Amino acid sequence: MSALLKVTEEIVDERKGIWREAPLELETFKSLGMGHGGKTTSQIYSLYDGYRNQRNLAQFRVLLSQDDLSVDETRKVLAPFVKEMAERFQIWKFERPKDLFFQAAELLSSAESKDELLSFIDEALLYNNRLWSWMDAEIPWTELDKKIYG
Repeated sequence: MSALLKVTEEIVDERKGIWREAPLELETFKSLGMGHGGKTTSQIYSLYDGYRNQRNLAQFRVLLSQDDLSVDETRKVLAPFVKEMAERFQIWKFERPKDLFFQAAELLSSAESKDELLSFIDEALLYNNRLWSWMDAEIPWTELDKKIYG
């Protein structure tokens, strides 16, 4: 089994672990208040990062699936995006996703096939989406609506 497949399996295990139970990092996330905007602004920015991750991964999935990108091109171009995902999770104090995506970024060059890359992308999409859902649930949307719209 390739090293990328091993990390992909770890991503699957992590996703299963947070499917019904919030990730431990969510407690830290709820208390973040970086920059001038405080907690809610930090949470909204992090939510945007999750959205961007989804869009980037989804685009790579489509391009690879339709053979618009070769395996070699995908390995090269996807790695910096996955590294950026790790860096963004690091900013928001999500340590486990940060570690997994840094590992994956380093190992993408070892992917041996289109199926291996698609498997990684699919699982990264599911994992990111679940984290994104937990982050979204912590944003006080109703309170914001009341403040803005009365």
